[in-house]
Amino acid sequence: MNVYVKVLALDVEDGLVKGFQFNRTMGNTLPNLVLELSSIYPLFKKNLADDSGQLLPSIRVVINNRVADDINITVRDGSKVVFFPAIVGG
Repeated sequence: MNVYVKVLALDVEDGLVKGFQFNRTMGNTLPNLVLELSSIYPLFKKNLADDSGQLLPSIRVVINNRVADDINITVRDGSKVVFFPAIVGG
């Protein structure tokens, strides 16, 4: 299953920031995608996921131009998934 992945965060692998096609091998939910990306890209896990590979609460996800409010959302073949840190402050 192919999805397009992009990470809008500092200190992650260059390819993640530029975006890339990713051929998934694990399940079709967002947590499965996060676990798989965490196992392949150490800086993804360091900056976007906790020790168990779960997405940090401060990270927002947009799938096909819609905010993913449900962490267990299904990520379908051909989806565009963008990860970014929540912006806070004033």
